[in-house]
Amino acid sequence: MSVQRALAFLTEPLGWRSAIVLLAGFAAVWQLAMPVEPPVSATPPSASATAPARAGPVTALVPAYPAIAEHPLFYAIRQPWAPPATPPVPQAPAPAAPHPLQKYRLVGVVISNGARAALLKPSDGSKTVTISEGEQLSGWTLREIRPDALRFESGGDAYDIKFPTPRWPRS
Repeated sequence: MSVQRALAFLTEPLGWRSAIVLLAGFAAVWQLAMPVEPPVSATPPSASATAPARAGPVTALVPAYPAIAEHPLFYAIRQPWAPPATPPVPQAPAPAAPHPLQKYRLVGVVISNGARAALLKPSDGSKTVTISEGEQLSGWTLREIRPDALRFESGGDAYDIKFPTPRWPRS
């Protein structure tokens, strides 16, 4: 009765499909189990003297056809690989000399009826300097005192010293 069941199973769609998959699996295992000899390639007579004894088909043809090795057959515009050129390293610009007034920080401004004065604190921690319009500091003349900045001039150059952050409301 088992033979009748097997024949009945093989006549159903699931049965014959299973049988085909099983036979394909056996064929794959058979192919993997059998040793395969690599094909023997003939080398050109001119290449046989320079080619190594066990060179593959591609390496054996490289000495005989160097143009193909350098320029692939189907890409006429292709060139052999060359490492990218390294860009020149830019030279760092020479650091500019610090401005003579950079060492001062604006601490306060006093503006009353006719008098205007500014308070500047040197970065080295020495005594606070009080300066009025028209006076000089480090060779620079104070031309204008505004509530938020000082305007210094020397020759044709101008330099502004401002508060780090405004401390009063704008009106």
